[in-house]
Amino acid sequence: MIGQRTFTGWPFLQEGMVTAISDSLFTYEKLVVVPGQPPKVVSNPHTPQGLGLWKSKAEKIEHFYSKRCGVIAGQIEV
Repeated sequence: MIGQRTFTGWPFLQEGMVTAISDSLFTYEKLVVVPGQPPKVVSNPHTPQGLGLWKSKAEKIEHFYSKRCGVIAGQIEV
């Protein structure tokens, strides 16, 4: 999905470009590792303060969708 166009912000969709993907431990980005070669997906660990920030943002998004949009996501495994 990195480098692809997608629609975000359900139910009022807006087009966007995926530049990075993040889970609770890492941020995944497409970077040129060797000059002249195509970019590769590289994982970068979150800082200790970044771990707490990621968790609080995820909880805020889940709370918004459950209270305002009537969507309960529950546990998500990818």
